[in-house]
Amino acid sequence: MQGRSLALVAVLALACDNELTIRDAGNFSGTGEKPDLAPPEKTDEITQVTKPEVDILWVIDNSGSMADEQAKLAENFPAFMEFFLESGLDYHIGVTSTDTTGSGLNGALRSVGTYRYITPDVQDPVAIFGQMAQLGASGSADEQASAAAYRAIEMPAPKQQNANAGFYRDDASLHLIVVTDEPDSSYTFGSGFGQTVPEFISWLNQKKNDADIPVSFSAIAGPVPGGCQSSGGGAFDGAEAGTPYHTIVAGVGQRDADGRTPGQFFSICQEDWTELLENLGLLASALRREYFLSEVPTPGTITVVVETPDGAIIEGIDVATLPEPYDQDDVDFACEELGAAACFEFLYKPARNSIELPSYVPPPQSKIRINYELLSGQTDGEDFEFSGDSD
Repeated sequence: MQGRSLALVAVLALACDNELTIRDAGNFSGTGEKPDLAPPEKTDEITQVTKPEVDILWVIDNSGSMADEQAKLAENFPAFMEFFLESGLDYHIGVTSTDTTGSGLNGALRSVGTYRYITPDVQDPVAIFGQMAQLGASGSADEQASAAAYRAIEMPAPKQQNANAGFYRDDASLHLIVVTDEPDSSYTFGSGFGQTVPEFISWLNQKKNDADIPVSFSAIAGPVPGGCQSSGGGAFDGAEAGTPYHTIVAGVGQRDADGRTPGQFFSICQEDWTELLENLGLLASALRREYFLSEVPTPGTITVVVETPDGAIIEGIDVATLPEPYDQDDVDFACEELGAAACFEFLYKPARNSIELPSYVPPPQSKIRINYELLSGQTDGEDFEFSGDSD
């Protein structure tokens, strides 16, 4: 029995820094502190994207029915730009039309004044984009967005080379966004494009030599298969089904854990474009609301803190601790109880082992610190008594 008792003491001594004393080799008894077997903690620190290069090409329908939608895009564009202004992101934002005829832009960027595309150096990017986007409604009714995008990026002819020089960068992420109320005629017989839909998708997916450089294709168009009707009451009163844009959106870009590509498809008949432009801005800027954990946490032990580039500390409130459903007042009350200056809510998603911030996007270069107890480390942490017999 003596060997087993001494072995037990030895194991306990190795498991912690507590001092356990054996008075002699005979009978012994006493009390001591249980070794510190508290669940191990982990802190994941993620830096929000830091000054990436991003090229964004808007391909906007300039046919006869699009004047109202061009105006709506220009009016709501601040919701897109909020993710770029004063962000430190190195962005190029260009505009071309769906008109690929000889008199149209045919993939050349539309310039305004001395600006061929928008960069962080442009003084009033929202106003400049508004002028670029409102292309008028006298363009070809044979809309060819895919062909225009291809020619804008590949720049095969002098017109495009002169207008687009410097816009596309090999090391920048690439995001194409189409705005139209008609199907894409690029793939019809006699269009002159010369590519099929799978070939266009393959071209985009293989455009970057580095698989880690994001590429996406998004569309604001008529829902498939039936199109849509607008409630605006103006000259524009609906849209045909946006084929094959939905197929291209689903085929371009790296798939995530759920099998989805990063592009997004929105109905052009939506009355309010604020949210869809926010989503497109978030996608193109590469800023994240979801952060994957390196270990599996014990639910209820997760804390999230964001430190912004200017040193401000913003505390996270676990949605699981809020009433259901909750609103901003509930978040504000929990924040006040926490004694924090500012707060946001977060949600743990077990299926993805990630933290999602439903309504807050940390600014570029912010530090997101996520602390939690490891699920595998749960144990009882109470003190204990021991006794032994040397016989």
